[in-house]
Amino acid sequence: MSAPTGVPAFLGFCPICQKAFTKENSRHRHISYCRRTQAKNKGRPKSCVACSSSKTRCTFAKPQCARCESKGLSCVYIQLRQSNPNPNDAENSQPSALETSMSFEEPIGDLATTTLPLSDTLAIALPLESDDLLHDMTDLDQYMSFTSSTTSSHPFLSPICLSAAINPSPRPNDIAAPSKSRTALVRLNYQDLAVEYISDLTIYMLKSFPRMMLRRHTFPPFIHPYWHWSTLPEKLASCMSIAHLFEARTTETHPFLWRVIDAEEQRFREGTETMSTYDIQWASQALMIYIIMAIVDRESDHSARCQRQLKTLEALSLRHHALLDTGFCSTTEEARPSTTWDDWIFAESNRRIGCLWFLICRVFTTHDYPCPGFDTYEHIALVSPKTVWEARTQEEWLSEKAFHDISCPFQVFGELIEAKRRPNDAGNAQRLETWEAGTDKLGLMMNLAVAFV
Repeated sequence: MSAPTGVPAFLGFCPICQKAFTKENSRHRHISYCRRTQAKNKGRPKSCVACSSSKTRCTFAKPQCARCESKGLSCVYIQLRQSNPNPNDAENSQPSALETSMSFEEPIGDLATTTLPLSDTLAIALPLESDDLLHDMTDLDQYMSFTSSTTSSHPFLSPICLSAAINPSPRPNDIAAPSKSRTALVRLNYQDLAVEYISDLTIYMLKSFPRMMLRRHTFPPFIHPYWHWSTLPEKLASCMSIAHLFEARTTETHPFLWRVIDAEEQRFREGTETMSTYDIQWASQALMIYIIMAIVDRESDHSARCQRQLKTLEALSLRHHALLDTGFCSTTEEARPSTTWDDWIFAESNRRIGCLWFLICRVFTTHDYPCPGFDTYEHIALVSPKTVWEARTQEEWLSEKAFHDISCPFQVFGELIEAKRRPNDAGNAQRLETWEAGTDKLGLMMNLAVAFV
């Protein structure tokens, strides 16, 4: 390409971006670089016109983002023109001024570099790099919309009503998109960067649960290994076998894996009315592992499968609630003491499932499937220490439980929240030290969950 008229003859120009050079070798090197970078997508995807004008986070979905779809708006994306297009390719590659769709798979902007207000809750976050976690988390789902009014949303409740209260009213600036998602188990996006970071940590830990099912020694912290039994309960043993299939899955075995999981979910659904309270608990634990597997392994039938799984979980909840002789399926050990070790394992498993469901409801949409009975999140019964939960004999359990009971432990989530907010008050520091000294992974996740309320 010849140099523009009126410029010195010693200047050379890049034919793509028109950058000027005084050295020919530098110009040739730049042209090679410029050609390689022209096809690359630079910058972050732009919100649609409607979301941009309302200053609302856009989901970049195709053909309409979640907000425009729910509100019946016209979803239009502006495609920016290249500032210096290649004049030789102008006729063939000129982009249109307006685009009405954008690929759903386009990457969302890096939240870790977004200018958002930090909150004091960042102090309790773990010292991990949020960039790495965000890279790992965004494949779970694109950030979708949530409820526009806390008064019209259903409360999030334990899948077997194990804790009263799983849906604290979201703070006004926490949930980014103020419209209700039509899909269950879609990742929630928080505007507060600190809360978003903790949400990433929570999802990161949840994703490890299927792998923890591979060995009885490493069961997830809401499933007891039943060391004093010669064999595992059948539903948990089957879940353990499916976990091995899940970890070893390939493209060829993938359809078979999900046929097996779907068959288990159907078996739970059809047998709900004939199950005992113990069977319902084991079925709920296994089904929650399958739900997490569906979140991790997002295949084509993800949305429909999640809907079925949550519906079955709700049916198990209703049946469990009907079988128990108490208003709620989960109570503290202080309010309803257990008489035997097996009774305690049953009650503690209920408490742990309730805490896990609360955590899932804080990072994924589940409001389409509420469970009967609700209170406030402060009344969620907290978990016992790791040493009590992992005791292998009745004598060890009695010893650890007696030691734990004399320390005046936290009983409900509200007590933990109050102590975290006022750690220097009389008695709070010692109780927090006792809690931190004995907590396991699920207790750590409940520590992080304080940021959600």
